[in-house]
Amino acid sequence: MMVAYHPYSLPVYTYVAFGGQGLPAMLPVLAPTLVAAVGVMAFAAIFGADRVRRVGFADGHTGVVPLPVAPLLDEPRPSSALSPQPLSFAFRRKLSGFDLDVAWRTSARRLAILGSSGSGKSMTLRAIAGLDGDVAGSLMLGARDLSETPTERRGIAFVPQNYGLFPHLTVARQIAFAVGADRDLAEHWSKRLGLAGLKQRLPDALSLGQQQRVAVARAFSRPAGLLLLDEPFSALDTPLRAQLRRELLALQAEIDATTILVTHDPEEAFLLADELLILDAGRVLQVGTVNEVFARPVSEAVARLLGAENIAFGRAVGANAIDVGGGVQIKVVGPPMQTSARVGWSVRSESITITAAGDYPGFVVDVGAPVAGRFEVVLRIGDALLRANQEIGAPANLGPCRLFLRPAAVQVWVMSAEGGAAADTDCEFRSTRDESQISPRLS
Repeated sequence: MMVAYHPYSLPVYTYVAFGGQGLPAMLPVLAPTLVAAVGVMAFAAIFGADRVRRVGFADGHTGVVPLPVAPLLDEPRPSSALSPQPLSFAFRRKLSGFDLDVAWRTSARRLAILGSSGSGKSMTLRAIAGLDGDVAGSLMLGARDLSETPTERRGIAFVPQNYGLFPHLTVARQIAFAVGADRDLAEHWSKRLGLAGLKQRLPDALSLGQQQRVAVARAFSRPAGLLLLDEPFSALDTPLRAQLRRELLALQAEIDATTILVTHDPEEAFLLADELLILDAGRVLQVGTVNEVFARPVSEAVARLLGAENIAFGRAVGANAIDVGGGVQIKVVGPPMQTSARVGWSVRSESITITAAGDYPGFVVDVGAPVAGRFEVVLRIGDALLRANQEIGAPANLGPCRLFLRPAAVQVWVMSAEGGAAADTDCEFRSTRDESQISPRLS
């Protein structure tokens, strides 16, 4: 009637009629509309009750959740006790100004993809989950070929960077939201992650740490053989990040699913992964176990992504020794090196100690002001200029000194022929006060 007789929608007509002629002119239209609205709501309340079910929560509250949807899996829903399965994938994707070409085959249960921002880490994770439809490649999890399997049928749990919580759903409904969610698993992880007392809160009433726990509990609430975590700690402050890392480490020991963590933090990768894939500009730089990759990065680029500090150069003089210039040879551990090979090496500032009982001669070039109970020292060992963090009270007088370097803390990589020439110039420092010649702290 409104379309046929008036050039307005109902709300606009009501406004015009009330403003021009007052309430009596508006009532003939408004009254039937209100009666109809009340009738529709009454009908929905009476006859729509079978569309929802009421459930009781541990705190005595009864809430309304949608009826479960049958899981869309190719196979019967797996149990919560899953065994780790071999994983292999190869993806290629071309975008404007960026090409992704990544492949990995592993049987490890805890994996990490490490790289800087824009390296393709999250794109790889989304390709595994099946969230980007224009990615070419293959994906095998155990004996299952997931390449052509729709996203909802892959049986993969996903924790996105921003946690992906729905602003209008309570914690209880967030956790039980996933297709195929198991009520017992949801209840277990709610208690395990300390969410039992927060079930009726909305996301805006939660801290970032609590939001992250909700996202993890939601991922764990359905049986899955693969758990993907896309930089889950990136938005957290340092103390909370450390706490939640420890919690995730404990959770990894409790579940049988394979976990893939995307991160740009080498410390995080070292703690939470058994094998690493190093990615840069869409290309794989190195894969291997955590210990192998950290001890023997294949290049300086990988070493920097692993948080290398104090980058210097030398030559292997044995399977586990490096000549760093000035007649000084330092000991290292890891796979044996070929004698006379040109190598790069680095050591973290916290792993250098000035002590009279040190193994190597050094020279203190500069001493910084104390900050938070420690002070920084610039020193030379052989041809290398290093920064070292020392505790207050440690000897640090300008001039000759003795140094202790933990062999396990020294990273070493064999340099290419091209890198050797550059190294010859890079390892010389024109001035001990030239800050541009000192490798910046990257961690």
